[in-house]
Amino acid sequence: MAKRRTKGAGTGWNSETRRRFATPAAKLAASVVVLLSVGLIAAHLAGIARLDRRFLVFPASILDENRPSWLPEEVLGALRADLQRIEPISIFAKDFGSRMSRSLLSASPWIDSVLAVERVFPNRARVELELRRPVISIDRGPYRFLLDREAICLHREDRASPGLFRRPVLPVVGARPGTEPRLGQRFEDPEVVAAIQVAEELKSLDERQSGTLWRIRPVALEVRRSIQGAVAAPGEVHLRTANGVLVEWGRAQESAQFGKNDLLPSEKVEHLERILEVFPGLVGLEEARLNFDLPHYRRVGGPLSFLKGPEPPLETPSDS
Repeated sequence: MAKRRTKGAGTGWNSETRRRFATPAAKLAASVVVLLSVGLIAAHLAGIARLDRRFLVFPASILDENRPSWLPEEVLGALRADLQRIEPISIFAKDFGSRMSRSLLSASPWIDSVLAVERVFPNRARVELELRRPVISIDRGPYRFLLDREAICLHREDRASPGLFRRPVLPVVGARPGTEPRLGQRFEDPEVVAAIQVAEELKSLDERQSGTLWRIRPVALEVRRSIQGAVAAPGEVHLRTANGVLVEWGRAQESAQFGKNDLLPSEKVEHLERILEVFPGLVGLEEARLNFDLPHYRRVGGPLSFLKGPEPPLETPSDS
């Protein structure tokens, strides 16, 4: 005769046990246990993946998709060499985007900002970069240094070699001899900073004025402290043209020394256009001054003269 199972005896789940485990609190506790287990497993697998070289992103590889057309091959090589010194980052890193941004910004002075970072599995990243562009160059000893609009030193090259960049990167001459700029750092020479401000102003005007400024073919920015015996105020900058004419621009509007009596950049361009009407290509001139109420000029070997304003129209007598 089979033994009768008594209530609560043995290992089976009786109705009381089932009722106890069917409560909402029990279900919640069981779910938490499952989720914790899954989380621990996922974290363990992610830790393994972070150590797997198949999921490492090498920053130097991002240049293949981010190279601007204006960047010379030589600079691209130097930039790639800078990025190759960065430790690779696992694509599974929790702070992948911020780590990649910090690494790129610290690697090279050419990188101005990192606008966006996107993971591309298994081992790539899509990065939107903003690169610094050189504005002027200065010579110090045997080297040529390229500086951007914030006077950050981007590049050093041998003066004996041809420059990597052409227009609108203009050399600055006449500045006081001083220390060499340091790569990645701001160059604080006030005369060089004044020339950079003018270079940026010329670039902006050239884009709006359909090339008026480049008709005179400037080849250098010249910082001068004395013109024909007259002492020039600090921050005065001149344009040296291809045919040797010195065009006095003065201060940039951005300059802290730009005073209320200084002319606006657009007014200087108007003066230049008037002088060009009389002296096409500035041929026959030794210098031209744009930063006075009336445009001044000096013929080769002649005195300083100025162009008067337009003559008023003659009045026609009316019939009485």
